[in-house]
Amino acid sequence: MGEDDLRAIWDWMEAAFDGEHAKGVNARVQFLIEGGGAYAIEIKNQKLSASLGLVENPRLTLSASIAVFNAIFKGELDPNLAFFQGKLDIQGDKRLALQLKDFFNRKI
Repeated sequence: MGEDDLRAIWDWMEAAFDGEHAKGVNARVQFLIEGGGAYAIEIKNQKLSASLGLVENPRLTLSASIAVFNAIFKGELDPNLAFFQGKLDIQGDKRLALQLKDFFNRKI
């Protein structure tokens, strides 16, 4: 898995984002990929923007392998289970981490 997988996740997130479920949320979320690589999303005014690289002062940082992120975004792995199995590290706003999955429509 490589940059194409990262790009696929990023594209999926932008397409699947449901701003109605993110009312009142203003946050930067950093995704750190084990073995290198980082991308981020910013949720603001019920809109999502994604970017490659690191962001300053993320409200939430999620760290995992590209395979784990891919499985989560495909709906093959529950993010809560990934966390409790030690496959996903969460730093920062845990409440936002729990809400995050509700901001995306998995039926795309």
